[in-house]
Amino acid sequence: MSNVLGGVSLPEDLIWEDKFSWSGVDSRASASRGGFPIIFEQAVSSGRPITLTGGPNHAWIEHGVLQSVFDLAGIPLATYDLVMGVDTRTVRFVNNDPPAVSALPVLEMPDEEYQSTDWFHSLIIKLMEI
Repeated sequence: MSNVLGGVSLPEDLIWEDKFSWSGVDSRASASRGGFPIIFEQAVSSGRPITLTGGPNHAWIEHGVLQSVFDLAGIPLATYDLVMGVDTRTVRFVNNDPPAVSALPVLEMPDEEYQSTDWFHSLIIKLMEI
């Protein structure tokens, strides 16, 4: 199963860490003057968080591919297709909660050596379904 974001291939073993932490229902509760609950609920069709994470032992990404993801995140108001296996969603980067993309090198080394496209990073990508 492949993962692709805006035409950029992502590691297949990324974890969607908040997949089941969103209900799709917006609910507000308050109390009436008599103390009875007043509850308003409505279905929400967008805004679902999609946080894709790698780790020290999985979902490594090459430096050059990571730079492509950073480039996508730097385009204001852009939306992209996120393909995860057979599922396709329209998403945007969560730039209002920085960083939308963060990465750590798998191996520690001097900064100038990170410029090589051969070095791997673990990453976190914060997206929102539109």
